[in-house]
Amino acid sequence: IILSEVLALSGKIFVHAGAVGRNNRCQLWTGRGGAGKTTQVLSLVAQGWDFYGDDQVILGRGRDGLWRVWPFWRPPRVTAETCRLLPELFALGEDFKPGAKLGFSMEKLFGARRPGPGILESIFLLTGEGSRTSRRLDPAEAFELVAPGFMHFLWAGHALTVMEAVMELVSDLPVTLIPRARLEEAKSVESGLPSGVFKEFDR
Repeated sequence: IILSEVLALSGKIFVHAGAVGRNNRCQLWTGRGGAGKTTQVLSLVAQGWDFYGDDQVILGRGRDGLWRVWPFWRPPRVTAETCRLLPELFALGEDFKPGAKLGFSMEKLFGARRPGPGILESIFLLTGEGSRTSRRLDPAEAFELVAPGFMHFLWAGHALTVMEAVMELVSDLPVTLIPRARLEEAKSVESGLPSGVFKEFDR
């Protein structure tokens, strides 16, 4: 909460989301706890993307008016399920106790280095519920689904400012709802995901 207060004074917000980037351009991955943000972010980092954060990052507008992501660099904490899905983390799975999460160094296991601020171009909302169809959200629905997670860390006095920032964010940028079950299919054939979700930054 203290960090959120300091950031608000500089026109930035602290949000519950993970982010990755390439060539100074970022994607934001958000969703409820357990939706798969950390697994998705680390999977993309393993493919060569820059790591900005797996669960919390900093957002704000740059001097040019574009939305930017600043990294929030801290050790990710992963479940045994995530370790089983990623070769880089597989050995960690041997140390798990039931219900536990383990932290690790991004530098040591992924060779990651802290990136500079990147231009935010798209937001993906992971969900484990509902249909298996991915779809683009209109701004009103995007605000309803994204705002609760983006307003975790703030003083009550900044609530209106943060709400206005989130409204601008989801109006300015595309927000796509993606059922978690679609991710594995999408990595090989993009299976109905909006064009460019996994290829856009490979250019």
